[in-house]
Amino acid sequence: MERLSGLCDTRSPMDTISRIEPASVHPGRVSIHRQFFHSRSFQQIVQCLIALFIFSIGGLAQVGGRGGTIANAALEDRRIIAAVDSSIHESEIDTTKLGCKVIALGPDGFFLITGLVYNKFFDSRAFAKTVFRQSKEIGGESVAQKWGSVITNELNAEMATYPHDVDKIWLSTAAVFGFVDGVGRLSMFETQLKLDKSAKIPVTFGVVEFHKGDMLNIGQTPFLDAAAEFFANVTPRARALNEAFTKKTVGLSLEEHTARWQAAGVEAAVLWNPTSKDLKLPVDALILSPQGIRWLDRKQQCYAQDYKPAPKKHSDGPRQNRVHNSN
Repeated sequence: MERLSGLCDTRSPMDTISRIEPASVHPGRVSIHRQFFHSRSFQQIVQCLIALFIFSIGGLAQVGGRGGTIANAALEDRRIIAAVDSSIHESEIDTTKLGCKVIALGPDGFFLITGLVYNKFFDSRAFAKTVFRQSKEIGGESVAQKWGSVITNELNAEMATYPHDVDKIWLSTAAVFGFVDGVGRLSMFETQLKLDKSAKIPVTFGVVEFHKGDMLNIGQTPFLDAAAEFFANVTPRARALNEAFTKKTVGLSLEEHTARWQAAGVEAAVLWNPTSKDLKLPVDALILSPQGIRWLDRKQQCYAQDYKPAPKKHSDGPRQNRVHNSN
């Protein structure tokens, strides 16, 4: 495991399951990169955020992906921060619609999806809500595992019916689940998809557990480069954007500032790639802490996508207590 600037461990989550080899990357398509980092304390978060985007792409796990996105998630001591753009270009349903790629799973959990948001056969967010409803008493890893099982079953069935559509399976998919339990413990998991066309079951999955200090960043190389430029704060446009951000966040605590700065890096990548159809503003961003989810920024229409438990049925009491004496 390589140490980055003495501050951040760098490794790919794909190393903990079956790595997708370069042969799986579709020719002529832009690769999606996963950057996976570990910082040892909160004081290193700012420096690690900078390093996160500047780190050489060469050593990262790569999977083929059409469409695009930029997203990041970080598990810290007392919170999880997550941010993602609004593009759902890859859905092939409505390329102009702003997507809701991060949803709440009740007040104490979230689901962030890039790549395979939905297609004409299914909606991966609906699957997340279903498995959460069925598994929430078991734990976050169970939700990630069950979502992987459901989504791969659907994809394998689709491939059996439409084998020519194999390239439309978004192996750039990152499905991130974050939870806080009843005693305030945070957990975060990513479900990753793998394709082997020669296998009897071509689409499989693995689940990666994050640990405190771990960061995950996902995006195409030009988008990561733009975010790196913003965090490095060297070029004139980066200094201008950072100056504007600082003025807008005057008076915030250091923790609030760094959370919003992480989301601002995603926003900078979108702003500096204005001709790309693969990125869209606004950025949806959240903090998950023992107090629950707090949205830093969110599109209003996305609240309708959240998981909402069924209302409890109220009873008037045992039947015999509802029988009136007719005398």
